[in-house]
Amino acid sequence: MTNQIQTKKKITLVNNIIFGEFDALSGNTVRFQYPTPCGVSTDILEEFMIPDGLHNLDQDWTVFLLNREGKNFSELQEIEENEDIKKETEEREEIEEKENQKTFPCFVFTSTPSSKTWSALGESGNWIEFQEKKILIFSDEEKEKKPIMEIDWFQDLEIQKLEDNLYYFFDQEDLTIGFKFFDKELGEKFSDIVMEFCKSGGKNLNGSNENLEKNDFNINNNNGGSSTSGFKYFLTIVKTIQDDQATRGTRYHALAIGSQFQFLHLLKPILMLALDQTFDQMHDPLDIAKELYKSLNSIDLANFNILTEQKKQIKRIKSNFENKFKTNLFFNGQNLPLNIPDYMLEDEFGNISLGSFVKSFREQTMVVFNAILTNKRIIVLGHQMPAGTVCEYVLAILLMVCPPMRGIIRRSFPYVNLRTIDLFENLPGYIVGTTNPLFATKQRYWDVLCDLNNHKVQINSEISSQYDNAPHLEYDQKFIKSVLKVINNNAPERDIRQMFQQYTQHFINMALDNEVFVNEKAKKLETSANQSRIDIWKKSKEYQTYIKDKQIRNSFYVIQGIDVQHMIRKLRIKKDFSSDKLFTIYEKFILKINTEEECMEFLSFFSEENGGLYPLAVNLFHTSEIVRLGTVAILKRLDSIKTGSGLITGLNMFLLLAYERNVRQLGSKLEKFMQSVNIQKHVKN
Repeated sequence: MTNQIQTKKKITLVNNIIFGEFDALSGNTVRFQYPTPCGVSTDILEEFMIPDGLHNLDQDWTVFLLNREGKNFSELQEIEENEDIKKETEEREEIEEKENQKTFPCFVFTSTPSSKTWSALGESGNWIEFQEKKILIFSDEEKEKKPIMEIDWFQDLEIQKLEDNLYYFFDQEDLTIGFKFFDKELGEKFSDIVMEFCKSGGKNLNGSNENLEKNDFNINNNNGGSSTSGFKYFLTIVKTIQDDQATRGTRYHALAIGSQFQFLHLLKPILMLALDQTFDQMHDPLDIAKELYKSLNSIDLANFNILTEQKKQIKRIKSNFENKFKTNLFFNGQNLPLNIPDYMLEDEFGNISLGSFVKSFREQTMVVFNAILTNKRIIVLGHQMPAGTVCEYVLAILLMVCPPMRGIIRRSFPYVNLRTIDLFENLPGYIVGTTNPLFATKQRYWDVLCDLNNHKVQINSEISSQYDNAPHLEYDQKFIKSVLKVINNNAPERDIRQMFQQYTQHFINMALDNEVFVNEKAKKLETSANQSRIDIWKKSKEYQTYIKDKQIRNSFYVIQGIDVQHMIRKLRIKKDFSSDKLFTIYEKFILKINTEEECMEFLSFFSEENGGLYPLAVNLFHTSEIVRLGTVAILKRLDSIKTGSGLITGLNMFLLLAYERNVRQLGSKLEKFMQSVNIQKHVKN
């Protein structure tokens, strides 16, 4: 047991591969899911994977999301790291002892029509346990006692006796599951209970009844499954080819991969190569999917950092997006180098451009920004456009507020059509993309409509009065004009995202009464202007998530005891600080920065895009000698640590000359001050 716990688990990159096609007679069809179904009705998958208007395009792509209430991969990893495995094992053994009358040792076998073969899932000591409307199958090889299979109750659940060495099986649509027991008595006992389970219409063993009304798709995609099932991203590539032998002379194929990682865009070249092979009638698409699955999951991710959302945000600041995990993917003789980022946050998918969205809608962008904060329903419409283009714009919307917010992707549907309205129409604050113009005519489905064809944002007439002359408009427009200015100057995507991140953080800080303003008058005016949307946002799920994340994130910081970011904001914004208050900030910095890690973390809050060290060094020109003393001292401290060495010589000419002048003028005062600081550190330590 100990050895098993210490062994690092193999990370699975791709969980599901789905193959679908369009037929003129039968319509959209999912042919198979490999290696297991992803837990959603095939009718839904068909609509997600094969977009409308495909006959006008050679190829397209879509994104869809499943298990929206499931934990993301970093959360699951963190849970596993912090679990008390011994306690969990003891609790499980206690439960098994109590439930002993409902467990049956057996072998478990599965078969699907596509494979036509039997394959063993467990070699010995398996159990069948009945709970509510499903049967959970455990194997004693799984030491953590997680189900290796789940069988949902369904109307035509059947049980039959076969030969002596294979007693009973269930046939659920295309899945057959067989059970081989150690002795005849156990098999018969199992048969009796399953028959009772079936006849009772899905009642559990205690006789209580559940609502058995069929629901093809649950927005959370739990489907009776484990609550810890992971939140999954799916990327679909769709392609059409001309084929005289096909109905109407065209064949349409779609291939999707699902993963708990959101960098699936890196796999597009290989996915396209596999999709091309499915058109070759010499190859079985299932065999291609099996080979693709094997290749994708052969990537060695043992040394890939699985970071929590909070650690990712910190790393993004420190690394400036430079660090990536480098590996290779081999498929069908092709070698694809992969540079995988480990800092992508939950709400980021693929190589999406927020700048493109802002260029399209310009000042109207802030209507969408406000709609996100106030939980309004947003539809992105691109009539006769590729579904992939619509998906890009939906995913770009999330980048306006994520980070610092998190989880808004879980109310996003990058591509939908009229046949999938039931999936989201009762979900508050959804963000969906579509190519169907009928959505524009049905205002009951949206509060804000982003029309990609005419680059206009339309507000539902029933709520338009809330937007007209809203007090926050003045501040939003001032911000977006500054964004458009840097876009016109060809600023990189990173800078645009950072501007939105800072503006969103500014809003959040106001909501938490933790923002820094030039003076009290400015604070009163802007807080009052934003109060209505602050009140709405503080009732949202994103607010609760942010508060929880903030507590966790703060615990990760190396520098403890002071709010470094808040103090830096004061240096950047406050104009009426007394000399004593300014000096106190510098003194606290000096006392807290001693190690390489502390220096690196401190410097990470001074990005080049936001002025670098200027807010820290500008007080070299302050009229107060004590403030200049503190400024020189902190720069000298940073320069004395390896990570910060050379920072002084890297200052612009005016700051460098001011630094050297102050060092000469302060002379012995500076030396005595640095000595006193070292004494304070020694006493505190």
